[in-house]
Amino acid sequence: MTEESARVLHTSPASPFARRVRVVLKEKNLTYQEVLGSLQNEQYGATNPNLQIPFLVDGPTSLFDSAAIVDYLLRTYPTPASDLIQPPLASSITRPDHHVADTQILTIISSISDALVFVRQMKSKDEITQEQSNYLSRMVKRSELGLDWLEKKAQESGPEGFAPDMFSIMDLNLICMLEWIDFRGLLNWHGRSGLEAIVEFHSKRPSLIETQPYE
Repeated sequence: MTEESARVLHTSPASPFARRVRVVLKEKNLTYQEVLGSLQNEQYGATNPNLQIPFLVDGPTSLFDSAAIVDYLLRTYPTPASDLIQPPLASSITRPDHHVADTQILTIISSISDALVFVRQMKSKDEITQEQSNYLSRMVKRSELGLDWLEKKAQESGPEGFAPDMFSIMDLNLICMLEWIDFRGLLNWHGRSGLEAIVEFHSKRPSLIETQPYE
């Protein structure tokens, strides 16, 4: 059995959650087989109770949820693929000496992402507008407030990202979310110069270029 056949990522080319995992796999130069499509069917229920992507099978190990998968990959394959790609990918989800602050940033990014997934589903499938749903309106408001909060943190940390001298998981998750927002046309986050600077600083990173969302 080859390394690639033993590592399978169930993914979607447009999902910002799956993209986080694809980026880390490429950063680590780990070969894998991609299986496209939704896992929302009974055959995956025993191993993936989330019934969501991404879902990674790495030999005998099966994992669901992007945060858990990224954490696993960083811990299991700690060696960077190349010293030429700078800044280097973070070695852990959060910095040990900034764990609480980093966790807060990751939490807000996840909150916005989850809220906008709901917004997209309601608008595209059920054709519900903000005027028809107080909850939908609240999800949009949550997203805008979260982006404003992240903008303040980005202004404090600077244009190279939320953590100095590294491509942090905070930066990764932020960029995947913002570029997915643009791809789906969900709202306009632009004009927040701190967030724009982080996206621009990492825009030439090969792993991000190679994983751009598409249908």
